[in-house]
Amino acid sequence: MYIGKNIRYLRGKHRQTLKHLAEKLGKTPGAIGDYERNRNTPPVDVLLEICEIYSVNIDDLINKDLEAEQYTSGQTAERTAPYNSTQDEKLLYALLKEKFKLVAAELKEKDLEAYKKLGLDKLEDW
Repeated sequence: MYIGKNIRYLRGKHRQTLKHLAEKLGKTPGAIGDYERNRNTPPVDVLLEICEIYSVNIDDLINKDLEAEQYTSGQTAERTAPYNSTQDEKLLYALLKEKFKLVAAELKEKDLEAYKKLGLDKLEDW
């Protein structure tokens, strides 16, 4: 997983300070630093917000070394899109969000500790 390295890379690429990104995410600069140093893993809602801020898909944020690939915003859409990106991505996002809610609810029932550890309890209002 490359989450911390990629957050640092994207933040630097966009010339943002820890404080600036922390304010956008409603976190402390220390929390962002901990994510970048892999001391803590960001909750799912924070990962999704980071993806939105930097126009990167979550799979790339987690699984690819973006710095090694010289990632550019929109690269994924260009690579995979023989579709109307705006409409189809909104529909896909809505479908994924609903599926995510179902999976989260199932996890909550089966393993409340894991549910809370992933920060899913903070997403219940969406």
